[in-house]
Amino acid sequence: MQFNTASQNKYKATMKDFYDIRGYENFTRGAHTVLISTLGEFFSADVRLHFKPTSELLHYDVDISENPKRTVYHVSENDVLLISHAKVDDEIYYLGMKISGAHIADLTKIFNVTAEAVSGTLNMCVYNQFKNALAFVGDRLIVRLIAKHVSVGYYDPSKVVHMIDKFIALRSTTFEGKHFSTGLLITHSFHEYGHTGEDGRRGMLHSLNRPMDNLGSINNRFWYLADGFRTFYVTDLKSDIRSVFVYTGMYDDHFKNMVLDKTLKGGDVLFREESGREVSIITSDAIEFVNQENCWRYRDYELLKKRITKQVVLSDNVYNALLYYVLYCSKNDISSLIWIPANIGKYKNSLKKDTINKLFRTSFNITDSSYETLLKRLLSSDGATVINTGGEVIAYGCMVDTSQARPSGVKGTGETAAGQLAKNGVAIKISQDGTIKIFLNGRDSLKF
Repeated sequence: MQFNTASQNKYKATMKDFYDIRGYENFTRGAHTVLISTLGEFFSADVRLHFKPTSELLHYDVDISENPKRTVYHVSENDVLLISHAKVDDEIYYLGMKISGAHIADLTKIFNVTAEAVSGTLNMCVYNQFKNALAFVGDRLIVRLIAKHVSVGYYDPSKVVHMIDKFIALRSTTFEGKHFSTGLLITHSFHEYGHTGEDGRRGMLHSLNRPMDNLGSINNRFWYLADGFRTFYVTDLKSDIRSVFVYTGMYDDHFKNMVLDKTLKGGDVLFREESGREVSIITSDAIEFVNQENCWRYRDYELLKKRITKQVVLSDNVYNALLYYVLYCSKNDISSLIWIPANIGKYKNSLKKDTINKLFRTSFNITDSSYETLLKRLLSSDGATVINTGGEVIAYGCMVDTSQARPSGVKGTGETAAGQLAKNGVAIKISQDGTIKIFLNGRDSLKF
């Protein structure tokens, strides 16, 4: 959106740096560091705040006065600037945020919402001069961000916030002394869930005999009955929960089942809680917001696919199977190292020869569900599991020859090994705390 000269001069007259806002000192007594760490964890990126964006951002050739309503600037492939603001009377105080990470500029779908959510947070804190900012710049910011993203044009964001809080509470809820998984589908198209066929949802909708208030307190017996994988409660957030959806998709593809491929459409949103481990919110375009180890992360699976397949050529089936096993390890606290060499003929050059283990004389494929249990156990073995671009498991428990590696910065042995392997393809390291790091071309790494 372009402004005429008069409009631009009007905005310039009211534009001020966040550094000059009343209460700035209160904000810098901890709230700023929490904001940095919260956004950094969410995007798996580095974050820097610019409190004087009207001058500091000129270093990036960005003059925010040229378009005061613009909130996102793509500085480079690995750097994005977000512009948020707080309004006091007729004056607007701007805050700049630089988000830096490998290929971060590709995350186009979420940045505008992020800048708006931060602006909303700043405006909530203006009237007591940011003395309460610490209460709003952590997880509460991310919850509002997620609600804003998934509800645009479809739902009341405040009700989405309430549902997120409910699922966070469900994570610590037990039934007969045990944690359980559960799930909920939010849709504005109830009638579509009542139809099957090529264009319909993959399942059947059943009306409950007794509706449940979706805004009330947690009834653990009620939520226990929907497992979050094959059965889900359904609501439009306008009324009580009146239906259950039974998913009948029979894909030989665990990832498609996880994201309810061809079932989630348009503004549909899937809420899933997994047995006390994590809360997951998935949209119809395979974007996931996941809360794991008390930390929210943003995952764009289509974008991840583009990044990985730039380095190694994988079919959809192989990519989806690979992603399923990576997420399985992450969700179940399994430390693992997976390597997909671009040049399989040279894979032995990166490994210690006496550690290349092969279970069978013939290979098996990760897309074959017959080997699922076996592969899960192989992945938990010490060392790297080698998979070719066709999905065949070549070896497991392999020790990496790091004698030629030159680690930069503070890295553990596992990250050094993964970086070495990624000089030929892609290496994926899953830590026991659930963190996923993807190493590309030996240089870039993505925390996912």
